[in-house]
Amino acid sequence: ETRRDESIAVAKSLLISDEKILREYRRAFRKNDSSEIYIRRQLVGVLLDAFATHLSSSNVFNEEAIEYCIWLVDAFSDNLRSCADTQLISECLLGTAEYLASTPENIVPVFSRLASADKIVFKNAFAPYIEAVCKNVKDKKGYKVSPAAVVMEALLALDNRDQIENVASVARDLTTTDQIGSFYSFIPTIALTCHSNENVRGLAVDLLCSFSSTLSGNQRNEEWTTLTEVCCYFANNKSSVVLGGQTCLPGALASVLSTSSEKETIRKCLLEGILCSAAAYGLADSVSTKDRFKNRWLDVGQVFGGYRSAALLLDALESAGEEHFPLLSRWHLAGKPLLKGFHSLAQSKANVDGSFSQLVVAVIRMLKGVRLSELNSQGATSKSTIITSGPASRGGRSRSYSFGKNEGVKYLSPYPRDMSDSIVSILNETTDSPLHKEIMISLYEIILSSASWRQEIFSRLDSATRQKIALGVLSAASGVLMNNADVILSSLPLEACDVAKLLVSKRMTEDELSKVTFVSDYIITNSSSLASDPAIDGLFGSIFKQLASLPKAREYDESVGFARQALLSALLELINNVLEKGDRHLELDREKKFDSWMNSLVDVLVGNGNSDYHLVSPRLKRTIFYILASFCDRFPAAVVPKLIPIIIGVMPPLSTSVAGSDGLAACLELAIPVYFKHSAKADLSPSDLFNGFIDHVSRYDTYSRVLLYQNFVGGLTKVIQDKNDMISPVGAFVAAVLAREMSSAPGDDSPTSDLPELSTRILSETGIQTRISAIWTIQCYAKDILFSVLQEENVKTGNLLYSVEDLSRIVCGPNSDATEESQKLCQVFIVAICDAVANAELRNVVKQSEGSSFETVLRMWQDLLLIQSTCNSHLGGFKSHEKHSFLESIVEVSGQALDWIQGYLPSHIFLAFVTSLMQDGETEELRSRAVQLIADRAASLDPRKPEAILFADMIPPLMELIKTTSSDASRLLKHSVFAAVETIGRSICLSSTTSREVSHNVDAFSDVVSFIASTIEKESNMIAGSFADITSSSRQLVGTGALCASTAIKICGPRAIPALTKLFKSLFEFLELANTFIKMTSRRDDNEVDWKEVNQARLMQLSFLRTFKALVEKLPLFLKPFLAQLLKVVSQIPETLRLESDNHSSLVETEMGQLQRAMTSYIPARHLVPAASESISLISDYSSILFTLKILTESVKASKTSEIVVQLNLILQSAFTLCDQHAGLVDSNALMNAAKDLVLALVLKLSEVQLRSLYGKFREWRRELDHNSERSKQRSLAFWEMSSTLSKHLKTIFLPCLTTVFADAVQELEDASSFLCKKDAIRTADGKKRQKIDSELEIRTLKSLLLCLEFSLRSDAYNGGAWIREAESQRYEMLLRPLGKLLQCRLPCSLGSAEMSFESVVQGKTSDSGCVIGCLVALASAAGDEQLWKPLNHSVLQACANETRSEVRKAGVSCLLSLIKSIGEEYMVLIPECLPVLSELLEDSDEEIAGLAQDCISHSEELLGESLQDSLR
Repeated sequence: ETRRDESIAVAKSLLISDEKILREYRRAFRKNDSSEIYIRRQLVGVLLDAFATHLSSSNVFNEEAIEYCIWLVDAFSDNLRSCADTQLISECLLGTAEYLASTPENIVPVFSRLASADKIVFKNAFAPYIEAVCKNVKDKKGYKVSPAAVVMEALLALDNRDQIENVASVARDLTTTDQIGSFYSFIPTIALTCHSNENVRGLAVDLLCSFSSTLSGNQRNEEWTTLTEVCCYFANNKSSVVLGGQTCLPGALASVLSTSSEKETIRKCLLEGILCSAAAYGLADSVSTKDRFKNRWLDVGQVFGGYRSAALLLDALESAGEEHFPLLSRWHLAGKPLLKGFHSLAQSKANVDGSFSQLVVAVIRMLKGVRLSELNSQGATSKSTIITSGPASRGGRSRSYSFGKNEGVKYLSPYPRDMSDSIVSILNETTDSPLHKEIMISLYEIILSSASWRQEIFSRLDSATRQKIALGVLSAASGVLMNNADVILSSLPLEACDVAKLLVSKRMTEDELSKVTFVSDYIITNSSSLASDPAIDGLFGSIFKQLASLPKAREYDESVGFARQALLSALLELINNVLEKGDRHLELDREKKFDSWMNSLVDVLVGNGNSDYHLVSPRLKRTIFYILASFCDRFPAAVVPKLIPIIIGVMPPLSTSVAGSDGLAACLELAIPVYFKHSAKADLSPSDLFNGFIDHVSRYDTYSRVLLYQNFVGGLTKVIQDKNDMISPVGAFVAAVLAREMSSAPGDDSPTSDLPELSTRILSETGIQTRISAIWTIQCYAKDILFSVLQEENVKTGNLLYSVEDLSRIVCGPNSDATEESQKLCQVFIVAICDAVANAELRNVVKQSEGSSFETVLRMWQDLLLIQSTCNSHLGGFKSHEKHSFLESIVEVSGQALDWIQGYLPSHIFLAFVTSLMQDGETEELRSRAVQLIADRAASLDPRKPEAILFADMIPPLMELIKTTSSDASRLLKHSVFAAVETIGRSICLSSTTSREVSHNVDAFSDVVSFIASTIEKESNMIAGSFADITSSSRQLVGTGALCASTAIKICGPRAIPALTKLFKSLFEFLELANTFIKMTSRRDDNEVDWKEVNQARLMQLSFLRTFKALVEKLPLFLKPFLAQLLKVVSQIPETLRLESDNHSSLVETEMGQLQRAMTSYIPARHLVPAASESISLISDYSSILFTLKILTESVKASKTSEIVVQLNLILQSAFTLCDQHAGLVDSNALMNAAKDLVLALVLKLSEVQLRSLYGKFREWRRELDHNSERSKQRSLAFWEMSSTLSKHLKTIFLPCLTTVFADAVQELEDASSFLCKKDAIRTADGKKRQKIDSELEIRTLKSLLLCLEFSLRSDAYNGGAWIREAESQRYEMLLRPLGKLLQCRLPCSLGSAEMSFESVVQGKTSDSGCVIGCLVALASAAGDEQLWKPLNHSVLQACANETRSEVRKAGVSCLLSLIKSIGEEYMVLIPECLPVLSELLEDSDEEIAGLAQDCISHSEELLGESLQDSLR
C-alpha cells in the first residue's frame, strides 16, 4: 500500500509537471460535451489534489493552479456546494497565497474573478484564500501591509453588486478587530456610497457603520475617533445617502463638519485617508506621514480603487465649500503631497488609466486657487457651479466650470508660493512619461487654459514667477510637448518687460529660434495691450537687438529666416498699434537710436554685398516695407531717403532671372505709394525715384527691363491721387523710360522703331483706367514737346512730373542740342499713343466705361485734334526736309489715333460730335466723313442695346442733310447718307420689336424709299449713252441707293408702293445697261478690260438683285405689272456670268438663286406664270430662258393643282414655244431638260384623265411626221423626248397615253428599219422620191422613241405584260418586226458622232440613252411567253449568224446574253436552238464576240445545272 501511495504521488507530480500539458488539459476541459462532464470533473479533482499536495515541490506555475480552481468553480458551480469540493479548492488556492501576495499587480484581477462565485462557494473556498493573500502582502520596502488596505483596493475596482457583496464580507471580517485597517478602509467605503447601485450604497453605509466601534476604541491614534461622527451621520441618514448617491456626499460631509466640534480633526483625518488611498499606502503597524509613496504596495499604474476613491472624495470636499474644507487645507494636507509624490514617480513608464486622470484633475484643480462658498439647503453653492468634463479640443480630457454671477467664487490672494512653484516645477519637468504627460495635460487644460485664472491669479504674480511660467509654456510650445501650448502662451497676460526678457537668447540653436518665433507670435496677438505698456521702449530695443543677433550664416537659413520673419511681423504689429495709440510711450525721436534701427532694417533687406545674406523671402521684404511705411508717417525725413536705395536694392542681381523674383511686385506696390505720399516732406520728388530706378534697370537685358518696368508700374498704380489730378504717374514714368531707352538706342535714321512697342508691353499688365490716364499723360508730353519745337504758345496741362527740358536732358544729356532728338521723342510718343488706342481690349472696355474714362478720352481726342491741326497749319512753312517729314508723320499717326478714338467713344457723345461735324463741317468731304463714321459705328452696334435707338433717330437728320442741299449737291454726300441709312436699317431697325420703334422706322424709311426712287430716276434721266458713259460717282450713287432701298423696303413694306413705278423703271434701265456692258466686256481680252468699271457693273447687279428680292418678299401681290419686264431683265444676268476673271460673279450667282427662290415662294402662280410665259416669248438667248424656265417650274411645283389647271394652256404654250425654237439644237440640252422638268412638274399635278388630255394636246402639236420638214423633225424629237421622260417617271400610268400614239411609234420604227437596213434605200411616198435617213436629228428621234418604248415595256413587264399581250399580242408582233430588223441596220457614215454610231443606237452606251437591244429585252420581258419568244430569238440568232458584219454578230450575241440574264431559267427552252450558232461564235475571229458567246453558254449552264459541252459541235 505504501508503494501504491508513492506511485500515486509520483503520477500526480508528473501530471502537473509540464505547463504545456496543463494548458492542453484546460482547453479540453472547456469543451461543452455533457457526456464527458463527469469524467472531466473527476480529472479536474485529481489535478486539484495534485496541486494541493505537490505545489511546493512541483515546477508548474502557481497561476495554473489558480486558473484551474477558478475554472472549476465557473464550470461546476451548481455541484460544488459540498464541503469536500470546496475544501479541495480552498487547499489548492491556499498553496498559492504567498505567490499571489508577492505579485500584487495580479491581486485585483484574481479577486475580481473569485468574487464572481456563488456566495456559499465564495465563503467556503475563496474567502479564506483572499484573507490569506491580503495578510501576506508587503510594500516596496518589505513591510507588511494592512489586509484591509489590500481588500479595499480590490473592492473599489469591482462594479458588479454580487462581487462587491462577496468581497465586502471579507473586508468586514478583516476590519472588525483591525483599527488601522478600519482607517485605511474608511475613505474607500465613503467613496463606495457614491456607487451607481443603490444596494451597493446601502452595503457601503452598513460597512461604514461597522467601523464606528473599531475606530472609537482606537488607542493608536486618538484623532481617528472623530471619524465616528461621520459614521453616525451616515447611519442616521442612510436612506438619503442611499437615494442621493454622489450628489449627497458633499452635503453630508458639510453637515458633519457644521455640527462637529472636531471639524479640524475630521478634516485632517479625511485628507490623510485620501492621501493613503491615493498613494497605495497601507503599513500594518503605523500610519506614517512621510514617505507614503515610497512605502506603496502597488505601482503607480496598478492602483485603481485608491485613485478612484481619492478623486471622488477630493471633488466632494471641494463641492462642500470653502468654509468646511478650505482650499489651503486641502492643498497642504493632500494636494501638495500627492503632487510631490507624483513628481517623484515621474520616471515611471507605466500607463495610467481614467481613475488616475480623475485624481490628477482633482489635485491640479486646487492650483486654480478657486474658493467656493458654502452649500445651500439643496447641497449646492449659493451661486451654482456647473462642472463639466469631456474631450479637449486637442485630445485628452478637459473640465470646465461655469459659475452663476461669480458671487460664490473667490480666488486665493495672495497666491501661495508653493502653488506657483508647483506649476513651475511641472512645466520644467522634461520627463516624457505617461504619468507626467497626464499631469501636464491637466495643468494646461484646467489652469493655464482658464481665462479666469490668467486674469485673477497669473496677472497678480510677481514678474519673476510670470516669466518662469511663461518660459515653461514657451519651452513646451517650442518642443512640441503640448499641442495647445502656443495658444496658451498667446493668452497669458504678460507685460512688456516680461516679453522682452523672454526674447533674451544667448545661443541661437534651433530650439531658441523656435522660442523667438513663439514670442513673436505672442507679440502679434497681444500687440494692442503691449502698445499701452510704459515699458514698450524696452521691448522695441529687445526686438531690434534680437534681429541684430540672428546669425547670418547659412547653417540655420530656414530657421533663422522663419524667426526673422516672425520678429519683423511682431515689430510691424507693435508699431501699428503704438502709432494708433499716439506713441506716447515710444521715445524714438532720439536720432542716433532710430537711425541705427532703420539701418538694421535696410541691412536685412538689401544686405551689404553678401549675396547669401541678401537672399530673403518675398514675405520678409513686404514686412520690412510695411514697417518702413508705418515709420514714414511719423519720421518721413529720416525714412523716405532710405526708400530709394531699398527699392533699387531689392532688384535681383544681373546674373539672376528677373522672372523668378517672387515678391518684387508686392514690395514695389508697398514702397512706391509710401514714397509718393511722403517724398515732399523729405525734399524729394517722384522724378528722383524714377531716374534712380531707370538708371539702375538700364543695365539689364531687354526682357528683364520690361519685367522690371512692369513691376514698377504695378507699384505706381497703387499711388493714391487727387480726384482732380488727371496726370498719371504711370504715364510720366513710361515717358521717362522711353526717353532713357531712346538715349541708349543706336544713332540711325529710325532708332525709335521698337520704343512704342516697349510702352505697350510696359502698360500691358495695368488696368484700363490706368492705361487711359497713362496714354493721355504721354500725349501731354508729346504736345508740349511739339509746341516747344514749333515755338508755339501752349497751355500747360496739369502738374507734369517732367518738363520738356528734363526729358531732353534724359535723351541727350545736359549740353547737347535737343531739337532733333525732341522731334524723334515726340514721334515716339505719338506712335505709342496710336498703338495704345488701337488695342482691342482698350476699345471694348472704354466703350462700356463711364466717369473719368470719358473725360480722359475726350481730352485725348481734343488734344489730338489740336496736334493734327497745328501740324497741318505749319506744313509748308518749313523748307527743311526733316521738319516736313516730322510734321507729316505726326499728321498721319495722329489721324490714325483719332480714327481709333472715334470708334470707341460712347454713342451719345459720338453722335453729338459727328452731328455737329455733319452739319457745320467746312467741306463736303468732311461732312461725308462724319456720315461715314455713323455708318461704321452702327455696323458694329448691338441692336438690343439702348443706344441703338439713338442711331435710328439719326435717319431723319441724315435725309434732311441731302434734301436741304442745293440741286447740284455732291453725289459723294448722298452716297454716304444712303450707305449710313442702309447700315442703320440693316443693323438696328430690322431688329426692332416694340410697336413705337416699328412705327417710327416705317415712317422714316418710307420717305427714304421715295427719295431714293426720285434720286435714281434723276440719274437715269441723265443717261446719254452706254454704261461706260455713266460717271463713276453716279454708278456708286445708284448702287448704294438700290442697296439702301432694299433695306428700306424690308422695313416699311407696303408704304413703298407709291414709289414702285418710278423705282422699277429706273432700275430696269440701269440693269440693262450694266448687262450689256458686261456682255461686251466678256468678248474682249483681259488686258483690254477696265476691271474697275466691270466691278461697278457687278456691284450694281448685286444691289439691284437685293432690291428686287426685297420687293418680292415684301410686296409680292403688287408686282404683277412689272413681273414680265423684271424676268426679262434679270434673266439676262446669267449670260454675263461667263467672265472668268470677275471676282463678283459668284456673289451675283448666289443672289440670283435667292431671287429665284423668293419669286417662286412669294409670288402666286396666277401672276408669275403669265409673266414668265410672256418673258419666254420675248427672250431668244437660251441661258436667259433657262433662268425663267426654272422659275416657272418651281412655281408649278409650289402651286396647288387648282391653280395650275387654270394656267395649263399657258404653260403648255410656253413649252411648245421652247420646243419649236430650241429642239434639236446642239447647245439646247440643258434647256430641253428644263422644259422636260417643267412638263413633268405639270403632269404630276394632274389626274390620269387630265394627263391623257394633255398628252393629246402634245400629239396635236406634233402632227404627222414630215421627213422633208425640219420643223416636223424637231417636233417629233421633242415629242418622243417628253414621252420618254413621262414613261420613265409615270410607269404604267403612261401606257394609256402610249396606246394613243402606238401606231405612230410602229410606223416610225418601220420607216427606220426599212431605210436603215438597206444599203442604198431611199424613202418613197405616193410615188415620189424621198430623202435618205442620214440626219443626226432623225437618229436622236429614233433613240428617244426606243427609250420611251423600253421604259414602257419594262413597266408593263413589272405589271405582268398585260398591255403588250392585248388583242392576241398584236402590239408585240408589230414591234418585233422592225426591232428585229434594226439589229442589222446600217447607219450613214456621214454621222461621225459617237452618239450616232451603230454601237450607240443598237447596243446602247448607257441605260438611259435608248437602243435596240434594250427595247428588245424589255419586249421579251413583257411578253413572258415561250411562243412569243421564238420569233424574237430567231431574229437574234439571225444577227448572230451575220457573216459579213462583225458589229451585227456582236450586237446579236450581246442581245442573247441580255435575254438570258433578264429572263433567266424560263428562256432555257430556247437554248437548243441557240447552241449551233453559239458554237460557231466560239470560234469567231473577234475575241470579244467569242467571249460573249462563252458567257452565254456559262450562264445557261448555271441556270440548267448541267454542262452544254456535249451539245456543242
